[in-house]
Amino acid sequence: MSNKKETNPKDAVGIAKVPMSTLSGPVLMEVGLAMMEGALKYGRSNYRKVGVRASVYFDALMRHAWSYWEGEDIDPDSGVHHVTKAIATLMVLRDCMIRGQYTDDRPPKMDPTWIKDMNAKAKALLLKYPNPVEAVTQLMIEKEALQDELLKKVEDDGLHVVAGVAHEGHPDTCKVCNPDTSTTRDPEYASHDCFRDGRFK
Repeated sequence: MSNKKETNPKDAVGIAKVPMSTLSGPVLMEVGLAMMEGALKYGRSNYRKVGVRASVYFDALMRHAWSYWEGEDIDPDSGVHHVTKAIATLMVLRDCMIRGQYTDDRPPKMDPTWIKDMNAKAKALLLKYPNPVEAVTQLMIEKEALQDELLKKVEDDGLHVVAGVAHEGHPDTCKVCNPDTSTTRDPEYASHDCFRDGRFK
């Protein structure tokens, strides 16, 4: 008797078809919500009747993309994420393209090598500046603001901070910041992080 596991005959047929299991369920649910908003406002599948114009949907796509990129996550009109709204926009546009119900009003096309040329220039800049300065992000700004807030609180409590460690009193009189020349120290401060970890700050 063979130990080989029996395979459902349908498997061989099924794996050769377009898979739905490769899609993200949560994202599809969000897109469904975005499409529901459109259905309630304009009638479900109305775009299949009236068609769409490329420029209108390109503009809508870019508005959602730029809103997201400039820091706004949720579309205030719908309460749906801007990225999800962008996906829904593309879904409608592509559906009408497939059905031949869309007006292609794109401008005269460029030579297809224009992006390749721009990428070559970008690569040259990377070679010219191999150690670029770190990008400024909103998360960085928020982190720095939090650090400033914590530092102010520490100072208001009569402490000072050295290398991320809070010390009591003024830096000039701090026994941690100004230990004597000996490698030993007052037992009163023996538990201080700087000394316990062997770090004289």
